[in-house]
Amino acid sequence: MVPTLSEGSFTRAHFVELWASGMPVVVSNVDRRLQGRWNPEELSHDYGSEKVFPVDCETNEAAKKPWKAKEFFQYLQNPDAKKPPMKLKDWPPSKSFRTTFSDLFDGFLRSIPASCQDIARVDGKFNLAAHYAKNGNAPDLGPKMYIATGSEGYDDRHGTTRLHLDVTDAINVLPWCADRKSVAAVWHIFDANCAGDLWQFLHDTHPNLRSCDPIHSQCVYLSDDMLASLASQYGVRPWTIHQRYGQAVFIPAGCAHQVRNLQSAIKVACDFVSIQNLDRTLALLGEQRVHRLFHQGPEDVLQLHTLLWYAWLSTCSSNNAADQFDMERIEDGEDMPRGFDSSAFSAGPSETSAPMRVSTSKLADGVQVALRKKKARAKHSKSTYAARGLQSETYPCPHPKCIGIFNRGGLIDHLIMRHPDIYDGTDENRLRKPRKVPHDGFLIALSQFYKIRPEDGVPLER
Repeated sequence: MVPTLSEGSFTRAHFVELWASGMPVVVSNVDRRLQGRWNPEELSHDYGSEKVFPVDCETNEAAKKPWKAKEFFQYLQNPDAKKPPMKLKDWPPSKSFRTTFSDLFDGFLRSIPASCQDIARVDGKFNLAAHYAKNGNAPDLGPKMYIATGSEGYDDRHGTTRLHLDVTDAINVLPWCADRKSVAAVWHIFDANCAGDLWQFLHDTHPNLRSCDPIHSQCVYLSDDMLASLASQYGVRPWTIHQRYGQAVFIPAGCAHQVRNLQSAIKVACDFVSIQNLDRTLALLGEQRVHRLFHQGPEDVLQLHTLLWYAWLSTCSSNNAADQFDMERIEDGEDMPRGFDSSAFSAGPSETSAPMRVSTSKLADGVQVALRKKKARAKHSKSTYAARGLQSETYPCPHPKCIGIFNRGGLIDHLIMRHPDIYDGTDENRLRKPRKVPHDGFLIALSQFYKIRPEDGVPLER
């Protein structure tokens, strides 16, 4: 059962307790705080001349010729029930929401539940992404609008947003729908710990997806029949949320999810990086990297290691020193905290009333990884990387029931994430041994390390 709270009736401590459990959370009555003009008429009036490329939810392909936003908003209010649902995804796609919709930007931030603002706002002090240096090319984590017609009565095999997962946490607010008294959208959100079974089920039922990651590729929507099969075969059932007008849905990082609009609706979403789900965010980096390298996945706009570096600097100084750091100097090894003494920084005036009082233990590993990553980038240029022959150093998963193909680091990350039955939390130092063996013997060494039995993939006693 998904916990549902009401705006103004819970504390931050209560929300954090629920959020730390890894479950999605729904907060109702956020429309009480909502400001701005979010209905199609007003959006059409203010931004109707903008060019947009609506996406056909059945084919998942964008229109070849641009529409005027005014035309799409007219269709949103009077959709053709015989045609597939249409949507605008990530609007505006390339421009900053703050710049394009300045009034709506402020209105959205105010709509975030009061007890969650420090965590989910783009400038919240417990949102690790908020501590990115001002001159460090911070990632655009939103907000973005998701506007779509409904699909009720239409084939349920495609949905509005196909199954996928994000490395960040997210909040999704519904400020407008055609009928406020009815359910606007149905969400299916899966526990992050079920990702392995979900991944295997999709491979079994979609042979055409065996060369790619069926979740990261975002090409499947689980129909009611498929959800029933998943439950009967693997015992995996999603949390089901019926989102209504004025509700906010919080989605934890790593939780695969899909959405189906039942009526025309406007949703606004924003990503954030919480301390509670940081471990999962870090673990997902390897999967995203492999998908990006082998399947032309989207670029890494999050730059998590750099983000954590700035968050670490910020938590180690009561003067919010990260605002004063320069990206180029950090990459050159300068601007390093000497024992994390605040006197080592040339800090400017604080933008927060008090320093963040959060545990920095989870950030320490991220800082070290960031430094190693930057040194590796400086040592190996793209041309050098290509000259090594990436495709010649790929490996099939040694688990007999899996057909994934990865590079060396990606394979280890894959085994840890997708086959937890053969991984018991071994100290990472022990993983260095199979990492260092010659190319020809790597897969054998890895199989021996995990003690995988070839016939069924069941690990032997260590």
